[in-house]
Amino acid sequence: LKGIASPFARSVLIGTTAGLLGLMLNAVFIDVFEASKVAYVFWILLGITVGLIQFILPKRRSLIKEAIEVIKSPLTTIVGLGFVAPLVFWSTFKNYFVGDDFTWLRWTVTSKMADIPQFFMSSQGFFYRPLAKVYFLLVNPIFGLRPYGYHVVDVLVHLGCAIGVYLVILLITKKKFVSTLASLLFLIHPINAESVLWISSTSHLFASFFYLWGFVSYIKWRVAHGKWKYLFLTLTILAFIFGLFSQEKMLTFPLAILLYDLIAKQQTLFIFYQFKKVEKWTTKVIPYLPFWILATVYLWLRNLVAQAHVLSGDYNYNFKNLVFNFAGNLVGYLGELVASYHFIPVYDWSRVFLRAHKIIALAVLILAALVISKLLKRVKFREWWVHKEFRLIVFSLGWFVILLLPFLGLGNIAERYLHTAQLGFFLVIALLINWIFERLKKRNLWLGLVVAFVIAGSIVGFYLWETEKVKQDWYQAGEITNKILLALPSNYIEFPSDSSLYFVNLPLRQNRAWIFPVGLKDGLWFIYRDDSLRIYQMSDLEETLDLVEDKPVTHTHVFLYEDGELKEVSRK
Repeated sequence: LKGIASPFARSVLIGTTAGLLGLMLNAVFIDVFEASKVAYVFWILLGITVGLIQFILPKRRSLIKEAIEVIKSPLTTIVGLGFVAPLVFWSTFKNYFVGDDFTWLRWTVTSKMADIPQFFMSSQGFFYRPLAKVYFLLVNPIFGLRPYGYHVVDVLVHLGCAIGVYLVILLITKKKFVSTLASLLFLIHPINAESVLWISSTSHLFASFFYLWGFVSYIKWRVAHGKWKYLFLTLTILAFIFGLFSQEKMLTFPLAILLYDLIAKQQTLFIFYQFKKVEKWTTKVIPYLPFWILATVYLWLRNLVAQAHVLSGDYNYNFKNLVFNFAGNLVGYLGELVASYHFIPVYDWSRVFLRAHKIIALAVLILAALVISKLLKRVKFREWWVHKEFRLIVFSLGWFVILLLPFLGLGNIAERYLHTAQLGFFLVIALLINWIFERLKKRNLWLGLVVAFVIAGSIVGFYLWETEKVKQDWYQAGEITNKILLALPSNYIEFPSDSSLYFVNLPLRQNRAWIFPVGLKDGLWFIYRDDSLRIYQMSDLEETLDLVEDKPVTHTHVFLYEDGELKEVSRK
């Protein structure tokens, strides 16, 4: 457009481009067959537009070169990601609620706008997620108990995260292919299913969004001048605050920006001990102070004022097993990124075996430490640090570990904790493929292109295949949840007050998709609107029947989930 002087030609080009965009949106979101009804007319218009532009282009510029420039444009990548996201996830918009979703929804319908300040001052006996509570409160009048809208928002936020990944890597590497490939892998990786398809994980998505875009703003602040510099710093601090109110992983943000500064400025890890003048030292430290101060205030607000829910069970810190958990979970997360959910059985078996054989676990840990130490001794840090590719690898590994720091010490892994951290993994993969291409290109350009395309295409194909399978798991989980809840009102219009309902053998998961880890009581509340009902989830039928017989309660019902059906049972 910049090289076209004719207002008429510019108008035609803008109009045709807008028509193309509208037609594609119609095909993706509404009906591809409806879009095809006007396609034949549009092709004629498109041909006329191309001919017109070719006729008036200055110096008879090649349309092929123009097309290559368009493809390499960041806007093209962003638009491309915008079309890939609905193509991959549109079928999940109909998925029903599962588990914790009902807890969030019940909070929403029992709250009012006047309660918003209280969200920030009290956790109400659960995790500290004030921003997510505000979100659910605002959108519930629109979406209600229809999951479609919630899923659309989650996919849009995930898309925003993918664009954030693209911008972060582009700003750091200056390599468009690397940033495009890494952001595409981030968008479609099956491990994101828990974050994107589970409505209860919306707070994790919010935290990832603010983390990535806050990081983009920080990078821009470091290189900007004049009034823009203060704008980017303000945006970074705001993103940090919103991220803290979304999920605890935002606490690692100060470490991530410090890592970036060390990498970008080619400095050593002993940077703060090299300054002889206090003035110079304070100049270097002051940019980080707002984030550490805000993090301290957040911890005070979260733990002492709001009294947020503490960790428990497998998702808790056991200081006796901290080192083992740290190493095992790190391997588990890496294995999931490489092999998707195929690595879960290996991880689960190893976890059970090594917990039962602590001596073997200690021996494996010591051996791994010795091997890593031996490899690190061969790394010539001083010599290699001047090479940008080496610093990028260090940044990738550092990013991956820093983002997982709050979760590596827990007793188990959860895919939602990987959402932001996986940027580091995909950056390494994209850099490796780009390195292979650059090496082969010196021999033969087409050979390099074919090999890089085959490797990247194989990875993308594998991820898409795995994503389709896990999407089906989450769909089935929603159907099972819906079937369980609907089984009760079909036989019981209401229960007497203070009734006790025991549910035995309810499924916890459909493979890795949650069904009823919690949330059953809240799901039934939407059906009966009775706060007096006592809901219990049990695992053993005989134990439950014994418990019921020992209790002098009149209104007691025991329901068994068996062979995909929920039925009432009794000892008689």
